[in-house]
Amino acid sequence: MKFANINFEINKHNSKLLKEMSQHSHMLKQIESDFANQQEIMQQIPLVADLFSDQIDNISSIKSYLKLLRDMKINTIVIIADDQASLLAKAIFEIFFGKYSNRKPQFELIFIDNSISSENLVGELLNVKDKIYAINYISKSGIAVDTGIAFREFRQKLIDKLNKDGYDSKFVNRLIYITTDNQDNVLNSLVKLHYYPKFSISPNSSLVYNAYNAITIFTLLAYGVDIDDYLEYSKRLYNEFINTKYSNNPIYQYALARYVLCDKLNYSNEFLIVKQFELLSLGEWAQMLLTQTKNKNTNALITQAFLNDNDFKNKQWNTGQENFIFKTYINNSEFDNLQFSEFIKGYDILEFTRSRKEDVKKQLQNIDIADESNLLELQINIERFDLHNIIDLIFFIQFSSIISAMLRGVDPFNQPGIHVYKRNFYNITLK
Repeated sequence: MKFANINFEINKHNSKLLKEMSQHSHMLKQIESDFANQQEIMQQIPLVADLFSDQIDNISSIKSYLKLLRDMKINTIVIIADDQASLLAKAIFEIFFGKYSNRKPQFELIFIDNSISSENLVGELLNVKDKIYAINYISKSGIAVDTGIAFREFRQKLIDKLNKDGYDSKFVNRLIYITTDNQDNVLNSLVKLHYYPKFSISPNSSLVYNAYNAITIFTLLAYGVDIDDYLEYSKRLYNEFINTKYSNNPIYQYALARYVLCDKLNYSNEFLIVKQFELLSLGEWAQMLLTQTKNKNTNALITQAFLNDNDFKNKQWNTGQENFIFKTYINNSEFDNLQFSEFIKGYDILEFTRSRKEDVKKQLQNIDIADESNLLELQINIERFDLHNIIDLIFFIQFSSIISAMLRGVDPFNQPGIHVYKRNFYNITLK
């Protein structure tokens, strides 16, 4: 089954899954009808609204500030983002400009999110020692503690460097950008106080479903991506998606498979396996979106991303998980991964596994047997790494996650509890 340049397959021996999917496919009819026939309603979905909104002002403004940086020979930008909002941009960076690529982006980007530890923050601050750099702070509130501390530290180090080099005290205001909405928040107060440039996102925009708003557009432009091609191609994908019947639409089918596995067949774990290092951050981003399809009863698949089969099998072996597991592969179809048995043969030069007790060796054999026959497998394949194929993959992951949530009665864009928690924690720090 194919969508754009994405191939989606369910291994054929999973007859029970295919039968259940057939019995519950009617659940997709209303969702498909809404997408295809009620465009005004569907464009109220923040991700769709972002895709079809006018981004001209943001794009023009971002381009002008990036040109200023190039003219000043400033080639480092620190991206500080709440809620892992920069994870998609980081994923795209690793695919095209990671350690295994010969291509170089126009700017070096340093990504900081709210999971950063104090040790890592100190390390990243040392990386920009004696550098002049720009900062883009992405948040809808400005009250997240971790990223707030990171912003304060990077800003102060930048100010110290500019003062040392004799720049005007107000020059720093041209190097700090704020990406936020138009609500009354801490960041908008900073914009007014310091005249920082601001890139706007809609109040309804999601920090994690951000492929088509200023959050990701900024980083793509910094990479040198043709943003007009990126957005226009994404719009064509959306039109293809809404005009492809659910029975032949892999986005709907993947969402339905996840729903049936969890709610009807009682599977509890999804192992999202990427076959190449370049796709690891994309797998983590997909894991984040799919995890947000939980309902209020927390009944949902537990999604975990792994780099390859060997990581997955080690996890399965160490935790004793044998049942209620299925695997989704995200794979470049030209890439051939090592089999686990060959991995053991090649790297067990000290005969560690052969020196273990028989029950341990039996566990290893059982994992291979389960892997070959008992575990459900879904395959998502792309032909090669180019911009359009990666856009296809991003689109597939986003919309299958949205439909997974819709099938389970969940609004993935509305999580007020998170914002209440942030506000309460922020208020505690003020006391």
